[in-house]
Amino acid sequence: MAINIKRIINKQNLTGTEVGKALVANTAAAYKNLLKTRDYGREPKGIFGQAEMDRMVAGLKTNYDIDSYNSYVSLNNYIAKEQGFVNAYQQQAQLGYYKLFHQLNAALTAEHSMGDSAENPLIMTQKQYDDYCKEILSEERAYTDTYLIFLGKVFSFYYKQYKQSPRKKNPLSTAIKASMKKVIKNERILGEYVEMWGCGHYVTKDGISSADCSAEEWQEIVSKIIYGEEKDSDPFIYTGMSAFSITNYINSLKDGLRTHSQESIPQVDNNLTWVYDDDPDQLEAEEILEHLSDYYPQLFEYADIQEEVEKQLKEFDSDFPELYEALKKEAARLLPAAKSFSIQDFEKPIATWGELADKGILDYKEAFSKIYSHQIIEHVSSQKSSYQGMFHGIAILRDEDLKESNVDERGYFIQPDLSASVLKGAVQNIVADGYSLSFIEDAREEELKGAMREIYAFNAVIDLISEVTGVDVSIFSMKPQTDAFEQQISAFNGLVRMLYKAIKDNALLFEEEDRKSREKWARNIFPEIDLETLKPTAAAIEKTRAYISDLTAFNKNTPLIIEMLKEREEGEADE
Repeated sequence: MAINIKRIINKQNLTGTEVGKALVANTAAAYKNLLKTRDYGREPKGIFGQAEMDRMVAGLKTNYDIDSYNSYVSLNNYIAKEQGFVNAYQQQAQLGYYKLFHQLNAALTAEHSMGDSAENPLIMTQKQYDDYCKEILSEERAYTDTYLIFLGKVFSFYYKQYKQSPRKKNPLSTAIKASMKKVIKNERILGEYVEMWGCGHYVTKDGISSADCSAEEWQEIVSKIIYGEEKDSDPFIYTGMSAFSITNYINSLKDGLRTHSQESIPQVDNNLTWVYDDDPDQLEAEEILEHLSDYYPQLFEYADIQEEVEKQLKEFDSDFPELYEALKKEAARLLPAAKSFSIQDFEKPIATWGELADKGILDYKEAFSKIYSHQIIEHVSSQKSSYQGMFHGIAILRDEDLKESNVDERGYFIQPDLSASVLKGAVQNIVADGYSLSFIEDAREEELKGAMREIYAFNAVIDLISEVTGVDVSIFSMKPQTDAFEQQISAFNGLVRMLYKAIKDNALLFEEEDRKSREKWARNIFPEIDLETLKPTAAAIEKTRAYISDLTAFNKNTPLIIEMLKEREEGEADE
């Protein structure tokens, strides 16, 4: 209940409590006037002067009244002391904010710079283009093939010829014809077939199968699962997929096709289950031959585990014995190094691509007949941080447009590169720099959040003092400052979401693994800040109210008051 100070002043035989309340009210009024006048050179004007205060204190006769008054003196001193601390905490919170803002802005700048760079063509001189082609050619000529990889390429070369001209004789045509007549019952392949080609159907949590719906019915079901009834809602806020990937993902769902994305949309995870069909009893051999390396990857794609290589080689010999013999014979005819093979040497190179091309073997020479733009762009990107040309290819400057200022001593165009200072702010570079990570975390957790926890606790104390004493001391509250700061944080969180979007927009600039990592790093380094979690809990406020209701609390362990307000229940943590 609010007190009437004028009534107290005019009253005779004041109690210690009444004089104490008058003291606190007078201090609040003086502070309010000081904020208005900013006149720090003279004593701030309160409700009454010091002489009147002395008169009221002198009128206190009993020890009880004196003790009661002294409790208010302690409370008054407490507010002044804590206000000094909280002003320092306000500065600390602002410092933490500006540190975070600077780092976040640097990360956004890096993303926008990378995106802008990727939109530009990769500019170069004709000499530069020719030199890059030579470098790429040299690199590719040095590539090597193992015996089994070479065997796979022998098959691909002649199988393509066979499919184009079935009646035309080639070294493998007889074996291919014999193999085509087979049916394959290899259990491993039959099992992989179902998963490889996504043979199956979706089932909703209500038991509706995509296999039992028309295309239109299933599309409507998927749309409702993703969007609900609100077509304008954004279902992608909790997914790490790029906009491009999301579109493909949803289109696959609507078509009832199995998606292979490791990312998903929560609405889909919670409502749709993929059910694979049973394995087929057998497969036509042609199905296997059309995708030979997919069904025998440890032989013809990336042989890397000897045990698996041995297993699949035995399977291939059993499934296609005529073809295996024909492949070995032709490989040995084409290349002397392929005349003998030991499983222990399955990873050993037998020839470089350059050697195979020079001997005119298969179509290796054709691989070097042309260098494509994407090869040059990848080549440049591997040498330095460059994203130019990724979307709009290469632009070659005419000789007549060259200037000394934009060409180096080699005759290469000087690219308007992304500077190292700009790229330093990118999330992948922050992660690589342990100091930056610690700097950002300290700014957020210790400086900003730690300070705001203190400020919110102080505001709560001021509210409780006003409530317990009946004296309005809200003038000391930092609520106007915290309201303004909350607006800052709201804007900051908006920038955080912009960073998430920018990283998604730049997803195609990176390999899938790096893409996922960058999205994860961004959310770990720059999480949205929820200030609500820093405010005192209802339980903490109630506990503190009970504690300070006895005003002698301000005579003793006063730091306990703020600490009490900062208490969290067991298992409760800040975001």
